[in-house]
Amino acid sequence: MNKVKSKDKILLTIISLFLFLSIVVIFIPLISQSRNNRYFRITSNEQVVNNVISINDLSLEPGNSKSSKIELECISSNKYKLTLLFQEKETGMLKDYLDVEVYYNNDLIHKDNLNTMFNSDGVSIIDDFYSGSNYEIKIIYILPNDIGNEAQGAKTKFDIEILIEQE
Repeated sequence: MNKVKSKDKILLTIISLFLFLSIVVIFIPLISQSRNNRYFRITSNEQVVNNVISINDLSLEPGNSKSSKIELECISSNKYKLTLLFQEKETGMLKDYLDVEVYYNNDLIHKDNLNTMFNSDGVSIIDDFYSGSNYEIKIIYILPNDIGNEAQGAKTKFDIEILIEQE
């Protein structure tokens, strides 16, 4: 009888441990994702995963541009520092020719070459944000008119990570 109860206890312990680990594996990513987004809801015309926007197809002709729009809905009023970090994913020559303009609520706040932005501390916005309010960041990628054949067929892939800190 004691052997049967002992085996039942071991089996019950193993099942309990398995259930606990299953719950941890399922819910930890959800909890950490909600912590990252506890101040803002972030949407974009590009794919957003864990506060990272991936730019995978930026083939442009001279004189053309493409834009990414990031919409922020503030959840908790406070003063925040938002930083956009440009991180190269795949080496490509287009980065040397592209100009990037960053607008915050329609005001130009930064303009630079994409390659320079890859090697910088990012673009930061420090502002008072109010719960329930919406804010917009627009990033425009421009291939200047004076770029010739050297940019023909050039491509680049990169991420823009959105870091949010309370000030």
